[in-house]
Amino acid sequence: MIVSEDNSGSYPLEFLEGMQALLGDEYPAFAESLHRDRSYGLRINPLKIDSADIGRILADIGADPEDSVPWCNEGYYYNKDSCHAGRSPYHEAGAYYIQEPSAMSVIQALDPQPGERICDLCAAPGGKTTHIAGRMMGKGILVANEIVPDRARILARNVERMGVTNCVVTNAAPDELSIRFPGYFHRVCVDAPCSGEGMFRKDEDAAGEWSTDVVDMCASRQKDILNAAAAMVVPGGVIVYSTCTFEPVENERVISDFLSEHPDWHIDDTGLDMIPSRGREEWADGFTGAALTTRIWPHISRGEGHYIARLVKDGEMIPPEEDETVSAAENRVNTGNNKPKRRNGDFKGSNVSLCEEVSRFLHTELFSKEQNIPLDRIREFGEHIYMIPGASVMNRLNGVKVIRPGLELAEKKKDRFEPVHALAVSSKTGNLYNICNLTIDESLRFILGETFTPNAFPDHITGKGWTLVTVNGVSLGWGKMTGNVLKNHYPKGLRRDLRR
Repeated sequence: MIVSEDNSGSYPLEFLEGMQALLGDEYPAFAESLHRDRSYGLRINPLKIDSADIGRILADIGADPEDSVPWCNEGYYYNKDSCHAGRSPYHEAGAYYIQEPSAMSVIQALDPQPGERICDLCAAPGGKTTHIAGRMMGKGILVANEIVPDRARILARNVERMGVTNCVVTNAAPDELSIRFPGYFHRVCVDAPCSGEGMFRKDEDAAGEWSTDVVDMCASRQKDILNAAAAMVVPGGVIVYSTCTFEPVENERVISDFLSEHPDWHIDDTGLDMIPSRGREEWADGFTGAALTTRIWPHISRGEGHYIARLVKDGEMIPPEEDETVSAAENRVNTGNNKPKRRNGDFKGSNVSLCEEVSRFLHTELFSKEQNIPLDRIREFGEHIYMIPGASVMNRLNGVKVIRPGLELAEKKKDRFEPVHALAVSSKTGNLYNICNLTIDESLRFILGETFTPNAFPDHITGKGWTLVTVNGVSLGWGKMTGNVLKNHYPKGLRRDLRR
């Protein structure tokens, strides 16, 4: 280990020597940047926030609306000492996602479009998945995969919190998915597991876990993941490969080897012009196509560091189908312990289908307008009712562990349905019967689990029953009007005291 001159931290000697050889005259500035405070950022969620409300919400949490991330239209920097981004009800409501600013560059390069079929292959904890979802605006199919089970569950929670409606979360190995989705996706994001050199300022343990053996192991794994991704892409489709490390072995070398082994792929830099830090030619010397890839360096830009390469498959991309439907009789998917059931005909009338029952419940007890939920996409998994994003994706997932098969709508309770939290945070306020709009202080109490008395209700709550609770107009959770009390249905597992 070598200790920096200012004694503010220590890093592996082989890492520092490698960076010095790579950067040359720039190395002193890079070494000094490793001991500066890291950059903090958040990304506004367009699924929940209209552009007119961005300034108000940022001001409410103490962030500067003028301090935007240059390579991400939705991104903003914040000062951790003056901004309470992680302890705000807006965060719990999914109004924004706290994300390292460099990482926001990846989806700018991917350029996801509404209606497409897109995969985030190494997705946890969900930053890039929810960024993709925001660009898709609920249209199309998004598969977010994570091979580590605990991380896959965290991914699913973040997808839910951000109000995403068209995402399936899977827990599988990349090559397992490549077998089931040959030539299926229009775009695939591969934010590959790496040696994490761009995490050194953020995570002190990351430097202690680094070694050249780890770098080599990561590079081998990255090539395997990238090969699996390539098998899943349609002609004309796109893979964006990224890491949060500085190692050429894991970056330029991986891309160069991929292009050498896949002659039907080429590289371009579309979407990377917003990034001010372009890669230098000498970093790409000897690496096929790598001069078109891009790096973000902490000594040049306000970010921890990232590497981005945009790969395009030869051919012309055929536009995605406008709509994908499936017969309601197809009701098969492995969701771990929640195995799907077929209707037994004795729940709320034997002559009424599940789809019609759910639609009627949503319309009569929650929404004042008919919801745009295709009946043939409603599925029952145990006691849980979901809207799947499309037929073609679910039919390919038989035998794959699915953590979240789409948007959960309701749960069966004896002879009735109850709406679930995922439906609340994905709902818009303009078409519900009852809305209770709370202030920030009131919403903090709601998240803690408090029951509200009538003096907290605005004048426009006139009905009884299920009520969408919002924080300054942003959907937060369900309450239920019973008598003169709004009972709190915020999930007990999510309740916490944000005031501390």
